[in-house]
Amino acid sequence: MNIDTFYNPLRTISDEGAGCFVCSQVFELINLAPFVEPPKKVSIGTVKSLLCGNCKDHTALVRFITPLSSGEDTQNTELQLCRPVDAGSGVYLMIARTPEHSEVVEHLHLLHRADLPSHIGRSLSLNPNWIDIEPMRKWIRTCTTQHGDKCEYPYKVWGTSNPFTTTKSKLEQLKQPGALKSECFGKSIPKTITDSVGLVPLLGERYLWVDALCIVQDDENGKSEELKRMAAIYASSVFTIIAGDGADFHGGLRGIRGVSGQRHIEQRIERFGTQDYLVAAIFSRAQEVLSSSPYRDRAWTYQESVCTKRRLIFQKGSVRWMCSESFWDEDLLSLDLDDSPKKRSFSILQQEERYPSFTRLSVAINSFNRRQLTYPEDAVSAFTGLLNVFSQTFTGGFLFGMPEAFFDIALLWEATPDMKIRKPRRLTNELFADLQVPTWSWAAWTGNFIAQAWSYYDSTDNNADPRSLRHVSPTVEWFTMVSPLSASRRKLRSTWFEYRSNAQDLTKPLPLGWNRHEKIKECSDGQECTHYFTHHSTMKRRWNWPFPIPQPNEIPIMPEPTPYLFCRASRAYLFVDRPDQDIVNSRYQAFTFCLKDVPGKCVGVLFVQDCENLSGLSTSDWKLQKIEVVEISRAVCAQPERGYDEEKRCGILPTHTPYQYYNVLWISWDMGVAYRRGLGRVLGDEWEHLRERDVVNLILR
Repeated sequence: MNIDTFYNPLRTISDEGAGCFVCSQVFELINLAPFVEPPKKVSIGTVKSLLCGNCKDHTALVRFITPLSSGEDTQNTELQLCRPVDAGSGVYLMIARTPEHSEVVEHLHLLHRADLPSHIGRSLSLNPNWIDIEPMRKWIRTCTTQHGDKCEYPYKVWGTSNPFTTTKSKLEQLKQPGALKSECFGKSIPKTITDSVGLVPLLGERYLWVDALCIVQDDENGKSEELKRMAAIYASSVFTIIAGDGADFHGGLRGIRGVSGQRHIEQRIERFGTQDYLVAAIFSRAQEVLSSSPYRDRAWTYQESVCTKRRLIFQKGSVRWMCSESFWDEDLLSLDLDDSPKKRSFSILQQEERYPSFTRLSVAINSFNRRQLTYPEDAVSAFTGLLNVFSQTFTGGFLFGMPEAFFDIALLWEATPDMKIRKPRRLTNELFADLQVPTWSWAAWTGNFIAQAWSYYDSTDNNADPRSLRHVSPTVEWFTMVSPLSASRRKLRSTWFEYRSNAQDLTKPLPLGWNRHEKIKECSDGQECTHYFTHHSTMKRRWNWPFPIPQPNEIPIMPEPTPYLFCRASRAYLFVDRPDQDIVNSRYQAFTFCLKDVPGKCVGVLFVQDCENLSGLSTSDWKLQKIEVVEISRAVCAQPERGYDEEKRCGILPTHTPYQYYNVLWISWDMGVAYRRGLGRVLGDEWEHLRERDVVNLILR
């Protein structure tokens, strides 16, 4: 091949810019190999210096930053070029807001020149009206044939706005060939669904799965079973179609010739040098995928987003592919090598490590709980698919989102100010009343909760200092039932406590797959732990006690959702005092109050779920308020140096001795049924003195 056909970037720069520092930096950074380390960033001066220099080729960079926000001193704005490790290719044009903080303006690429085989440009000039189907076929073919098991996880279509759904009355008609195009249903089917139906055969596929059509929405038994399988459906799909531009189901997938209407897309292109052009990428790697899409706000799409391993995303009038191994964009040439920022899975589940992880569970719950539900009472239903997945490691399954085997620990979630009670929106009737989530579950509330007690529970890897762990012991037996008057009650077994109690007893057999090893180490309650434990599936980890690990093919347990709890618990009446401002501003902005006895001495702390129940919170005439609290567990921490900021500020945390306390629930009553209002901790000696002699029969909803 003639050497002249190879691309030489210097030939594309004008004579006056041949020695230009800025131009050379643009080409140098763009020409770097993908994912090169370490990241490289260079300052190229202010807008004024670029415009006043001898070289006019790089003035295109200035045009990409205009218009800036009104009133901004554009002339003295300092610009930077950056090639981060995760950019894949191209270069970030950045504004230096402060010496420590820079803001990405555009992700720039050179426009590819098809006449030069060695041209370093990767950007493509797109048809403004129609999407080229062939790259999508290539993405699917490459991922399914080359990425192996990492991307081996029916199709799923997303939308809102009261979509057309399958009901029992429509089912037989919808089973008939051509039903979706019939006069009866054709005009009712949302555009996103009909466009997806047309797209699937163009991509060489045959089957499409749509939740609104494939689940009979008014068949409660069948729907319940389908909801349990949702995570498996997403995970087993070839890929998921995501309509990121649509505000609802009717937005459609624009730009598919012969299927949908035209799209309208405008690329930002500026001449750079004499022969090249700089193009702003449609999808910047500096921006979070779907960050501006309603898709990210909907709770029903959360389990889909973490379970699907391949996504075909229609957004910004364009289309992109995302899988566990790669990102591919319509406006960029795909490289022959791995074109992802880094090899990683979307999923936070990481079920290859088969142990009950409260950390992964709490991250998933809080990520879900920040999203919106059209019908708030659907919280558990919208999360059921993921709960079914977590049940593969949390033996015993979940009761309204709470792991039964660790129920005493699960109750120790703490509220934050952004948590609000979910108020049902459907008409109140017997059916939907039964589906309302009970207040003792996180699922009854929107927003983040604090899972610190979950993080410190002591089945964790004993590489952590066991003296800082919370040694929780249940003090009540929990039962669950359908209604307050139910004669039949099912006992909730605290299997975590049983296995922990049996861990040091050499006469007790270990769960399947576990081994015991001798080692002297101080336990969290100050006693001696003579052994640690390992499991063949997690040999790199050492555990303080063993627990059952289900087999991969074992069918997880999903208990019947009975909303009422019963126990016989000790109680006391304490007084709530308005917190010091330092406490309010402490850890995660929790609603933290002081618990006091009758003489006014502080004996504990309280995390309130709903401050509307405490009058005068922000007034000057605050008075102590009497509340009822019940005991749910006892805890001890040998060295409480972390996680007890509220006790430290109240001056009640022991400094040189183990911290012994009781976990209590603040409750209120309505027609003989109690409701959770908050969680507290009371000093052990004080609680044993303050609690009533007789226990109370507690029915909790």
